[in-house]
Amino acid sequence: MWFTLVILGTLFNTMRLVTGVDGCPSEVCVCKWKGGKQTVECGGRLLSRIPEGMDPGTQVLNFSGNGLTILQSERFKKMDLINLQKIYMARNQLIKIHDRAFRGLTNLVELDLSENMLPVVPTETFADYPALMRLTLSGNPIRTLRTNAFKHLSFLTTLELSNCQIEMVEDEAFIGMDNL
Repeated sequence: MWFTLVILGTLFNTMRLVTGVDGCPSEVCVCKWKGGKQTVECGGRLLSRIPEGMDPGTQVLNFSGNGLTILQSERFKKMDLINLQKIYMARNQLIKIHDRAFRGLTNLVELDLSENMLPVVPTETFADYPALMRLTLSGNPIRTLRTNAFKHLSFLTTLELSNCQIEMVEDEAFIGMDNL
């Protein structure tokens, strides 16, 4: 009986590691407390999708250096990651972000989308996280900043657009951004 319990316990722990039942997709990510925040680091793994199995209490997600091309509608909400405060998605291959990709992330204060393939500022996606304070879009092939491009980001204090290919800034592109 004792031997059976030991075997079952070992199997359970192995399953937790493989499936991420403990709130960490440990096959592809590292989960830890960093800077006082529950952090999941999945950077540099060439992943084409955000892995399942993250703890709902996750506050910081580093998904930089992967192969994500499209960010689907309500992706984080469907994964029950509504407590995210910081998301780093630099150096992916993002070409499109669905208008509602970040829906439900009312605590999001920092978003790094630098060095992707975004041709335009994803204006409508910003409506779902009005508390955003820092946005990095550097290194994307953005050519035009359209009128009201940042209309939903009245609390933004830092906007990084360096190394984009901006050729035109329309009137009122920065309207309502009083904190910059």
